Amino acid sequence: MILFHPYLFASHQTVFLLSHNITETALSKALYPLLITLSLTFAALELFSARSFDRSKTAAGLSLFWLMFFSYGPAEQYALSYASFACGACFFPIWLAFVYYAVKKITALPVDFNKASIVLNFTAAALIIMPVLNIAGHYYAVSVKINEIPGGKDYTASVNSDEIKLSGRPDIYHIVLDGYARADILKDIYGYDNSDFINYLKNKGFYVAEKSYANYATFTAHSVASYLNYDHYSNIFGDSYKDYRPLDKLTELIQRNAAARFLRSYGYSFVSYYIIDGVIYTADILLKPETFRRGAAGDIYFDPFYNMLINKTPLALLFKNFSKEFDFSLSEGIRTLSAYMFESVKDMSGFKKPIFVYAHFPLPHPPFVFNENGESFAGWKFFSNPFGDADVLVTGDRDRENYRKFYLSQLKYATQKTREMIDAILKNSKEPPVIILQSDHGPGSNFSFNDPRAAGARGLRERYAILNAYYMGKATDEKNTPGLHPKVTPVNTYRIIFNALFGSNMQMLPDRCFYAPVNRPYDFCEIETD
Repeated sequence: MILFHPYLFASHQTVFLLSHNITETALSKALYPLLITLSLTFAALELFSARSFDRSKTAAGLSLFWLMFFSYGPAEQYALSYASFACGACFFPIWLAFVYYAVKKITALPVDFNKASIVLNFTAAALIIMPVLNIAGHYYAVSVKINEIPGGKDYTASVNSDEIKLSGRPDIYHIVLDGYARADILKDIYGYDNSDFINYLKNKGFYVAEKSYANYATFTAHSVASYLNYDHYSNIFGDSYKDYRPLDKLTELIQRNAAARFLRSYGYSFVSYYIIDGVIYTADILLKPETFRRGAAGDIYFDPFYNMLINKTPLALLFKNFSKEFDFSLSEGIRTLSAYMFESVKDMSGFKKPIFVYAHFPLPHPPFVFNENGESFAGWKFFSNPFGDADVLVTGDRDRENYRKFYLSQLKYATQKTREMIDAILKNSKEPPVIILQSDHGPGSNFSFNDPRAAGARGLRERYAILNAYYMGKATDEKNTPGLHPKVTPVNTYRIIFNALFGSNMQMLPDRCFYAPVNRPYDFCEIETD
């Protein structure tokens, strides 16, 4: 009899995880863990068979081992949720003893393992067939060109350069603080008064939209693709993509965004950063730190797909508790990039052309790697998935408490660095710049990625209420800058800016908020946030 069930059980979690993250993960990412688990299964099966162990029993024991190996992470989290005094290192020997006992007992059962292997083969095949079909269906859908979409509307044809209202072309800075909460949310939910920062912005000449919401807030790409193309998805896509899962349509919109194309027509250079998640490769100038030092182990765990896979296994214990290099590896990218961005944005005066700077900071969004003084902090250790947010990261009250505490510390640090950066931009600019200071969405201590009802009104307000402030190098207020009002949303940001600078006569769009679940990223429904 062909004993293929241990190979399928060894492969199942890798294939299952790939299936559920197929829109963000390359197929090649699964090859390495599959090669390792399949090779280990083959070696173990042959080794024990060569030592006169019953092959069917050995195969059954291996299948059980792989099931328990990939169940370690969830089992540990479940146990720790009921035993707050415990730690991962305490749980491991208990798990190890249980695996040994279970494998020994089951393989000693007086059953016909040849017949049992038929059932195990069928069970393993049934488990793996659905994720395999999902992966195959995804690649088939991608191979079939559903529709070509525009890279955002091109408004340059309707603009006459003679109508430019300003004598020069000011540098434009779009600074995004990922997940930065609106002031009233910080006060109501996080117990923090951020009025000092808001007053600082107002005293510098910023208009602060104190009741602003994100138009889209499930995840970052939703917001970025919308505001960089200054349009709603109902106008861009219509209903064409409601059943479409890959995120490539959003990526195309970001890479060929209308804001950069518009400004290039006026001689601007588009400057952006090699951010960890979501690089705009079409930027004219792409900045990044000279060095990112990570060890080999860190390189593996730093990858989101491998991170999720490892967190299902006892290997996560090794990374999280025994590898000093790992903490450095996971956090170094964010720490190094953040420090580099805060410093480099301060002085862009060396560019001869006017510049459009899009600086999307990874703070104060998780993972939590800074304390409020900017010192290194391994907040990710307190969560099962350090790369997650909302209900991926927050699975209970203790997670929610840690999230809010660590988020607030990281926000305080980001706020101080932002103040220093704005001071430097204003000081170093040859002529008054335009500064857009926004968050793409709010924090997610109450938010659900796939069910807005689970988030409730409080969770939606927390996620959608954002920081949104504008500096136009002159009196920036509702009277002097048409389009500004307390509830203005990011979809109108560039319409306001381009109308003020270039006389573009763009119409303001309705300030509406939409939700789309992660598993149906183009199936939007309008939500009420007030």
